[in-house]
Amino acid sequence: MESAWIGTRDYSPQLVVPKVLEFVNRFEGGIEGIKKRNHDNVVEMGQMLAKAWGTNLGCPPEMCASMIMVGLPASLAIEIQGWNLGIFMCRIELQKTTHLWGR
Repeated sequence: MESAWIGTRDYSPQLVVPKVLEFVNRFEGGIEGIKKRNHDNVVEMGQMLAKAWGTNLGCPPEMCASMIMVGLPASLAIEIQGWNLGIFMCRIELQKTTHLWGR
């Protein structure tokens, strides 16, 4: 069969799966333990930021996995309708100083 083996396909990621599972299972609770720890940490940090900024979380903690939305502080003067050039210009300056254009 001429096309049974695709010469350009790299199978090495599939070969490491047993070692990855072995590594993950070293942690207390395995993958479920890692997910719980990530969730607990992200909720704690999100609540800390929301309290420091005087804002709220974007959704209940029960609806978050490993990321959480936190409202930005009013001091940034973000407009709901339309663009706020202050935030936009900060982003542009960050891109220029870190050379992230086109990435």
